[in-house]
Amino acid sequence: MWLFKKNVCVAGHTRALSLYGRLPLPRRALSTTAADSKTKSGDPLFAPIEEHAILGDTRSAALVTREGCIDWMCLPRFDADPVFARLLDAEHGGRFELSIEGAVSGRRYRRDSAVLETSWHGASGTGLITEAMALDVKGMRPQLVLVRTVECTSGTIEVRALFEPRGGIPGRPPAADDRGGYLICWWNALALIVQTFPHHALGINRELRITLSSGNRFTVLMSMADRTPAVIVTETDALRMIEEADATWRAWADGITYKGPYRDHVVRSLITMKLLTYSPSGAPVAAPTTSMPEVVGGGLNWDYRYSWPRDAGIGSGALMSSGKREEAEGFMRWLNIASALTRPRMSVLYTLDGTPGHRERELRDVSGYRGSLPVRISNEAFRQHQLDVYGWVVDTAWHLDQPVARLDSRSWALVGSLVDFVAGHWHEPDAGIWERRDERRHHVSSKLLAFVALDRALRMSKQR
Repeated sequence: MWLFKKNVCVAGHTRALSLYGRLPLPRRALSTTAADSKTKSGDPLFAPIEEHAILGDTRSAALVTREGCIDWMCLPRFDADPVFARLLDAEHGGRFELSIEGAVSGRRYRRDSAVLETSWHGASGTGLITEAMALDVKGMRPQLVLVRTVECTSGTIEVRALFEPRGGIPGRPPAADDRGGYLICWWNALALIVQTFPHHALGINRELRITLSSGNRFTVLMSMADRTPAVIVTETDALRMIEEADATWRAWADGITYKGPYRDHVVRSLITMKLLTYSPSGAPVAAPTTSMPEVVGGGLNWDYRYSWPRDAGIGSGALMSSGKREEAEGFMRWLNIASALTRPRMSVLYTLDGTPGHRERELRDVSGYRGSLPVRISNEAFRQHQLDVYGWVVDTAWHLDQPVARLDSRSWALVGSLVDFVAGHWHEPDAGIWERRDERRHHVSSKLLAFVALDRALRMSKQR
């Protein structure tokens, strides 16, 4: 849902249109549009999809509403169980709220960064909430850190905080212990540590309200310990993590070479794509969510917390055309490892580790987003045959195979095995880009991408 919003693929538009013309994007790409158009006057318990911003550290992500409620976050990584899932279950899902009494007057990401700023105005003052996930967590820092800080910019403001974690779907309350200077809660080996600066007792399910005057600040830090000891952070280091994350994102964006129309939109889209690339393996996750409806109230609600080689190949094309070859090379390295278990057949999707998908299951006792059921975990599409996948992957390899930097031998061997498979199976029906769950059919788009796979491989072979 985050990769295909308006203008996201501008950087890679030449490549995409040269293959597909005006062929509609996959349903996954359209998921926000269909649902968003129906949420403006919807259930007040569920924030409109389009009003969510995303925070992330290339391992996990948090979705935060315009009013400051984190209603979706999976830990320790994108495809794990959620610790906040109010997005799918208003009653049992859990949330993490930080807001100012009043109304939001503006919200933006810092330029070329994933640091989010939200401006508020209240009855007697104004404030700014700045939040980010830390990128540098080496050394004595926690494994994962989310920092949310409120600054009173004029007058006085009333700040409201609520920490209500729930493990899994349906949500399970954690065990918890207030250690005086911090709160720790846990489910088995996964623990969350919450600190406030200056210190105020922020208990689970207990609203905290404080008053700030101009120039004063209140900061909430949530860190994670997954099978490791908890690490306590100082206020100075907490605020430093925001600025370090900002500097790291801006440094990465400085390497974007795209200078064409809508550059700000392209840069924002590429940052989002980078944020959603699982850095330990190089696998781009299709979306950080599961079961968000294509149409509110409908049943086309799928788990997209996997990596689709097709989608990742398209994204790699956008990155490469904008000067980010390293990310595309990382995708190919991951795909070499992931496909080793299924080669010469390419799975429709893989886990972030590179293993094939899991058996899909539907959850009970969960409300779904605005009543949209079922809520699903895992995705049965991994069992499908989709011929177009091969074309996109080989096309990615072709773009990487340049005179100044040839495709490595392992990737070339992968191309050979994929092309051999296409040559032997191009005439067969498949599920197509639409991932149909009924009978296989012959799809023009699939045949076209089969041709692309053969064409790109022949072009590469002539250059070797």
